Parts: sequence; structure tokens; C-alpha cells
Amino acid sequence: MNFFSRVIMAPMKAFWKTPKSGAQTQIRLAVDPELEKTTGKYFENSQEATPSCAARNDETAVWLWQKSVELTNLK
Repeated sequence: MNFFSRVIMAPMKAFWKTPKSGAQTQIRLAVDPELEKTTGKYFENSQEATPSCAARNDETAVWLWQKSVELTNLK
């Protein structure tokens, strides 16, 4: 193991999920009948959660929408 792997990458692995683990929330949202009519919610670790302040910023949302329209040439 080189220096980078031992010092930087190894501790970071504690915060990473496997692909299987990372997919669990999306799988639950796709197949759970109780969530069939749920829309516009944020989920984290298979549970409904409050998005970050940045994600709830209306000015940023408008800017992102306008920038997306501009970059995709959809008007």
C-alpha cells in the first residue's frame, strides 16, 4: 500500500457505501407501496429527511433552472 492509500483513502472508506448499500434508498422508493404517491420529498438512508439549506434555497433553484435551460438550448 502506498502512502496515499494508507493515509488518505483508508480513513475515507469509513464514509463510503458499497453499490448495493448505496442503492437501497432508490430501491425502497421504487418498490414500497406506502410511498407510491409520495412526491417532492427528500430521502436519505431509506428515510425521509430534510434537505440541506443550500438545497432549499429558492434563488439557487431559479438560477440552476435558468442555467440548465441555457446550457441545453431548451427555451
